[in-house]
Amino acid sequence: MQQGGRSRRAVLQALGAGTMAVGLGAGTGAAGTGDGRGGGATARVNVGIRPGGADVVRDAAAIVHRTYAFDAMTATVPTGAVADLRARDDVRYVEPDAEVRVDDDGPLRTEDTQSTPYGIERVGADAVDATGDGIDVAVVDTGLDATHPDLLGRVGGSWTTVGSWVAGTAAPAGQDDHGHGTHVAGTIGATDDGSGVVGVAPGVTFHAVKALTASGTGYNADIARGIEMAAQKGWDVVNLSVETTAASGTRMLRDACNYARERGVVLVAAAGNDGPCSDCVAAPGSLSATVGVGATDRDDAVAGFSSTGPGVDIAAPGVDVRSTDLGGGYATMSGTSMATPHVTGAAALLRAAGTDPARTEERLLYTAEDIGHDVAETGAGLLDIPAALRR
Repeated sequence: MQQGGRSRRAVLQALGAGTMAVGLGAGTGAAGTGDGRGGGATARVNVGIRPGGADVVRDAAAIVHRTYAFDAMTATVPTGAVADLRARDDVRYVEPDAEVRVDDDGPLRTEDTQSTPYGIERVGADAVDATGDGIDVAVVDTGLDATHPDLLGRVGGSWTTVGSWVAGTAAPAGQDDHGHGTHVAGTIGATDDGSGVVGVAPGVTFHAVKALTASGTGYNADIARGIEMAAQKGWDVVNLSVETTAASGTRMLRDACNYARERGVVLVAAAGNDGPCSDCVAAPGSLSATVGVGATDRDDAVAGFSSTGPGVDIAAPGVDVRSTDLGGGYATMSGTSMATPHVTGAAALLRAAGTDPARTEERLLYTAEDIGHDVAETGAGLLDIPAALRR
């Protein structure tokens, strides 16, 4: 996407292979003591392939975990085979399948009383009649609590991409056992039912893609598969309130996002919570195929935790955001994860109004409100839904 006549990714910093979960040391995938072929250390890797490369990877691998429509594979291979694979013409890249995480300050549980969150008011969602009816929104996250009163009857389907190789026990397909995904969904489109909260687009249909475990962590491969799934199922908008933290190797996420974007999916992603910093926007928010979202507070100040630099396209409220929580409750949380669903909901409203994907992204940025911050901090400005929908 272009902004102000120049690429919004002009000086993109090289980012990591998939990011570490909190509390885990830097790694190169799942290192082990055996490869299933007689011993030796192994590494879990994501491999981009050209014609003929798939057979080479299968021959080298102890396990092939997953293949993708965007010419990539996830496999466990002997560590000694990594350099050989990278040197081949039929292999585009080999990168560690490290971890991704959600970022927030933890929930503060609140009473079940009807209210319109300040963020919904600040971006003008309460001032429009649009609901996003007929639009499919995928939440690639920790899952959704489909029994929550504000989401009940609105979850069209639930899936999981979390495999048994991820630490911890995978929940049933799409079921949230952490709370982050449920909180995100409420901001996107909680039902206006007289109790709890109201979301930006209360008419959308949600699709729960559980790509993170109960600890709020997962792998690049899980996120990439969720993005691929959204494209293959024809969903309209994907919310990616996740961030990577590894030092290099996000090419699989780039491939997955490009694959989905080319098929008409609008991808909205968090900038990350590494602030104060500069040039530190995390993937997938840093990628050219996504709309990267930074966070502001009630006073339109940039949130201290919000990552800044190339990749921030727009901003939305992300401090003390009240939304849905597990068990039918409500919670207040902070993070660029909480800012992102405001923009996702707005994208759904535009798509419901007949705006095509590319124009949707343009309208979000072109109509954003200038709140006086540098482009590196808030991109085009603060999300302004009435202006975006105005013809």
